[in-house]
Amino acid sequence: MNTLGITIEHNANGIPAIAHIDLRRYGRELKDFFASKGVSVEESPYNQEFVEKIRRAEQQPSVKVDIDHPMF
Repeated sequence: MNTLGITIEHNANGIPAIAHIDLRRYGRELKDFFASKGVSVEESPYNQEFVEKIRRAEQQPSVKVDIDHPMF
């Protein structure tokens, strides 16, 4: 079953097993359900300091390093 913003995946036996839901579209309606299960859609599960470190690194220009070694 595919509905706009919702996709249901079936397991090998054809039984529905996984639902992919676009939270940009249905997040408000599901907020209470997620809260009852202890899941927060407001907070990122990632360490904010680490995320900022990655974002800063992505903005820096890439550097190519050539290693001159007899084995290579």
